[in-house]
Amino acid sequence: MMSDFECLTNCSMIDPETCTILQSGKQYQEALYDEDGCFEPERYFRENNSINVYIQVSRIFSILIIVLGGAGFVGNLISILIFSRPDMRNCFGQILISLNFFDSLHIGFSILESLRNNFESSYPDLLLHIFPFFHYPMYRMSMCASIFLLIGTGVERYLAVCRPHHYHTVQNQTFRALYYILPSTIAAILINIPRFFDIEIANLCLDFTDCGCEKIER
Repeated sequence: MMSDFECLTNCSMIDPETCTILQSGKQYQEALYDEDGCFEPERYFRENNSINVYIQVSRIFSILIIVLGGAGFVGNLISILIFSRPDMRNCFGQILISLNFFDSLHIGFSILESLRNNFESSYPDLLLHIFPFFHYPMYRMSMCASIFLLIGTGVERYLAVCRPHHYHTVQNQTFRALYYILPSTIAAILINIPRFFDIEIANLCLDFTDCGCEKIER
């Protein structure tokens, strides 16, 4: 997209009767590439006259993500409540609580990503303005933390099964779960620091007031 509200004003890009953008307009198509010339999938589908199919399929998958993600969120909440019970408070249970927390966080950001890509009007404007500093990096961090904690549960189960004597010695250590949770969280943050520099907010301005239409900023 074009930054600093540099406006596209070519009247040949629009239908003068309906003031709608002609998807074949060259200037508009070029504006869909970023400054590095990265490929935009939607442009390919527009040029191949299958953009409507692309949009419908994308929205169907987004709805599935929202529905299944909501079910997963409820399942994670139930798991957290179960493992929070006094008789379940052990190292393994605490790791699972953290795993469910980060997994739920990732589900939440996945749902927001689906809204941003396919139901733009439902995506909060505040999150759009801080997208490069909050939504985008946290989306990746939560996924990495979930993966690392899943590995942690595997290590804990390995010790319980293959090193039972050692496991019974250390399982009741205070804050033992932090040996898994803190490294997983810190590693997830460190690995994803570059995500803060991946993208930036850009604006696309379409000024068709001279064509008898309104000015649009994106």
